[in-house]
Amino acid sequence: MAPVEIAFKILGRTRVRVDGEFVADWGKPKARAVLAVLLLNAGNAISVNSIADWVWPERRPANLHATVHTAITSIRAALQRTGVRFTLRNEERSYRLDIDRSLIDLHVFRKLVDRARAIGGTDHQAACALVEEALELWGDEPLADLDSEPAARRRDHLVRSYYLSASHALLYGLGKLGDYARMLDHLDEIPPEHDLEILLAKHRLTALYGLGRAHEALSYLVRIRRRIVNEIGDGSEAELNALHERLRVRHEQSPPVRTPGPRYLPHDVDVFVGRENLLSDLDALVPPRPVPRYTGTPDLPEMSFCATDQ
Repeated sequence: MAPVEIAFKILGRTRVRVDGEFVADWGKPKARAVLAVLLLNAGNAISVNSIADWVWPERRPANLHATVHTAITSIRAALQRTGVRFTLRNEERSYRLDIDRSLIDLHVFRKLVDRARAIGGTDHQAACALVEEALELWGDEPLADLDSEPAARRRDHLVRSYYLSASHALLYGLGKLGDYARMLDHLDEIPPEHDLEILLAKHRLTALYGLGRAHEALSYLVRIRRRIVNEIGDGSEAELNALHERLRVRHEQSPPVRTPGPRYLPHDVDVFVGRENLLSDLDALVPPRPVPRYTGTPDLPEMSFCATDQ
């Protein structure tokens, strides 16, 4: 399932695809918010009062039904511009959007991750590719056009059950592949508000030891353990301690192989360059070498020297 098939995005601002490009300013903010609610609940009837809870959390319009109807009119026009098949009906003070859910980025995200989990045990490479494709669909903040308590709760659910869950699946697969550098790259892309997630901390320790960066792993452990104790206090730092100890022992028993760099003979000493008179005086102080006398012994072959490691 390729992202190009997507026509609607709610993993970020509410956008619709028009002439092959996604448009975010296709309507007024409240119309975009109402469409986000309809897309999130595609195929289900949503009452006008429920829409109001999501879109107008603090102060409802004086004529709620008329205001929602105006937003629905704008939404119909935007949907028609996309060229996709849909129905948007008013059913007993409720609205229902029937549309192919595979056109919505959230549902594409779910499908990709489900497919990755189905093959993860047999083909980690393909599974990681699917999860990475899914994560590319994730915006800065899902349901960004909605600012209400129901939206905040759903957003938190999406982040934990979809984004972080997919990230864990990707990191697990990369660990199985031994691709520790990509593990760190992905960990660095995860927003810092999730730094204290215990599984993410475990993945980082695993990646650092996998790259042979034991000192950095220990330094990270000390920092994150202190934060967990001070900011959460749930005792989960004990899990990190146990994992670190296992990784440390394994690292010491089989340290990573390092390829030695080239070793060269030292450079010639050039302190006396250009001092021929002094060199001649020094040569004069050395007594002549006695000439050895061989009797009955064959001449020895000339010895040659090669550059060797010193």
